Amino acid sequence: MFSQETINEIEQTKLFDKQNNYKKAFQISETLAKKNENNFFLQNLNGYILYKLNNFRLSKTYFLKSIKLNKNFAPAYYLLGLVNIQHNELENGLENLIKASSINPALKDAKYNIIKILSSFKPKKNLDHPYVITNSLIEEISFNYKHDVFIDNIKVNNFLRKSLQIVEKNLGNVEFPDMQIYRHNSKSLNCGRHFKIFNKEGAIPEFCFDCFKVVVEVNNILDLIKLYFVFDGLYVGLKNNRKVLV
Repeated sequence: MFSQETINEIEQTKLFDKQNNYKKAFQISETLAKKNENNFFLQNLNGYILYKLNNFRLSKTYFLKSIKLNKNFAPAYYLLGLVNIQHNELENGLENLIKASSINPALKDAKYNIIKILSSFKPKKNLDHPYVITNSLIEEISFNYKHDVFIDNIKVNNFLRKSLQIVEKNLGNVEFPDMQIYRHNSKSLNCGRHFKIFNKEGAIPEFCFDCFKVVVEVNNILDLIKLYFVFDGLYVGLKNNRKVLV
C-alpha cells in the first residue's frame, strides 16, 4: 500500500502526463522511483515518463527493473515491446507484446502492435502464436502479381475471401483501429525524431532532404487493394516506406 503522500504524487504525475508536460512529470516520477526501488509499479511509471520523453534507452532499464520485481505485470512488457520497436528489435518486441497480451488479454494495444510488427517482419520465434500463424497462412495465399498484367477483380475478391476465412477461423472477431496497411523501411530512418523537430522548431532536419512522397488516389476499395499488391511488390533502391490508407 502507498502512503497518501505517494498516492498524491502519482496522481500529480498522471496529471502532468495528460497535459503532455513530461518534464515536470519526470521530476516527480524519478524521485518516486529512487525512493521505492523495490516497487514494480513506480519503476514502470518512471520508465513510461522517460519513454514519453523519447529517452528509450533509459526507459528500458526501468521496464526491466519492473519485470524483475513482478514477472506478471503486463504494462511493463507492453512498454518494453514499444522500446524494442523503436530500436528495431522486432523479434524481442514481438515476444514482449505477446507476453503482455497473454498476461492481460484485455490489453488491446498490445494486440494492435503485434499486428503492426507482423505487417513488416517475419519472426523466427513464437511461431505457434495465433497471430503469427494467421499472418503466415495469409502470406501463403497464392496471388501471382505481375507489374505488366492487369489485376483482375475476381482474383482480388478470392484473396479477400480466403484471408477473412483464415482470420475468422484462427482469431475470431479481431479489432484493429488503424485504417492503413503499412510497409516499413528495412532501415530505421528515425522519422519520429525528425517530425518532432519540425513540429516544435518549424525546421526540416537535413536527414529529410533526400526523402520525397508520392500520393496515389483511387476511386474505390477494389482499386485500393490492387494498389496494395503493387506497393507490396514495389522495390526502388531500398525498401521504401509504403502505406495503403482508407
